[in-house]
Amino acid sequence: MIKTYNPEHTFVRVDQIREANSTWLRSRLVDVLRENPQMKPKGISHELKKYGVNPPYMQLYLAKRRAMDIIEGNHGESYGKLGRYAEMVRQTNPGSLVKIEYQLIKTGEDDRNGDHTPATLAFRRIYIPGFQCCENELAGCNQFQVQDKNTLYTVSLDTWTCDCRVWEVTGIPCRHAKLAIAHKRDKLESFTHPSFSKENYMKAYSHMIQAIHDPQFWPPMTLEPATILPPPLKRLLGRPRVNRRREVGEDGAVKRSGPIKCSKCFRLGHNTRTCQRSPVRQRKKRRSSQ
Repeated sequence: MIKTYNPEHTFVRVDQIREANSTWLRSRLVDVLRENPQMKPKGISHELKKYGVNPPYMQLYLAKRRAMDIIEGNHGESYGKLGRYAEMVRQTNPGSLVKIEYQLIKTGEDDRNGDHTPATLAFRRIYIPGFQCCENELAGCNQFQVQDKNTLYTVSLDTWTCDCRVWEVTGIPCRHAKLAIAHKRDKLESFTHPSFSKENYMKAYSHMIQAIHDPQFWPPMTLEPATILPPPLKRLLGRPRVNRRREVGEDGAVKRSGPIKCSKCFRLGHNTRTCQRSPVRQRKKRRSSQ
């Protein structure tokens, strides 16, 4: 039995579009975030009002992260393409040397059914030399003993060697060899490996580097390992750096001239966010009657 009837409605209808999930939002935000990657979730919510949707904050955050993965590329998936990329470099540029080093995360195991699980490998470094270096031999006998703190190093200008082995590894004279070369008043460039010369540098890039097709056009390949994981992230010690590195000659950050003052309790030493006191009620000034 209806006792009373009120013709005016007091409730508000809420429309929830089920199709407006994070995948749908991602497709709408790709073009928007490509023009403005620094857009905040509040601005994204305002942009989506033209579609008649008002998703919650976490859904906006997830949709923005997925859209940025499409624009900038996913961190983990990019390392997974390194094996195929190295193979494409070898195919398009015959004679090129591409070497990928891995670090073992988990060894391979056999389960109870006899199936073998391959080892888990993570990326360590990739090496693509521009050209193959040639060795030169010099004749003569010029040896020096150079004292570095409490250690004596033997330097041979004939064989371009030093006991510290830096000269042999890098091809550039070490500090002990530089001292011996300066003692003979010779040119440092004469004892540097020819691979660092301008002529060899121009020869290395004189040939045309063939273009590599887009990853979606790469043919299917069977490589080992099949999956390459990104290197494990390590959190460094100490507080992370927030302020940007300033350029040489740039003025430093402007420091506050005086103490901060809370706008809630009007006390010094803290701001409104960290205030622990209730707001102080200001008294109204009475007008003096004349």
